[in-house]
Amino acid sequence: MGSTPTFGTKAITTGFLRPSLKTHFYYTTISQKCHFGRFSERTDENQLQLFNEADAECKPSAPEPIMEEITYRRPKQKGKRDERLKDCR
Repeated sequence: MGSTPTFGTKAITTGFLRPSLKTHFYYTTISQKCHFGRFSERTDENQLQLFNEADAECKPSAPEPIMEEITYRRPKQKGKRDERLKDCR
């Protein structure tokens, strides 16, 4: 068998797997940094100008729109409470 470890004892197993686990953890961390890092979120300047259209087209000298206040109130319907609670008694 040579240098291949035998998995008969726990010490040989952990001694063989621990460096492999560290290597996989290292590459996983690097992969996540490349995928979710700040360098992956670069944007083009032309793309940012698409959302600036409202500011570019606004007219600061234009008057503010007049806001209307709605004063209508619906009257309460009488007897609905007793009708809904009749099954609970």
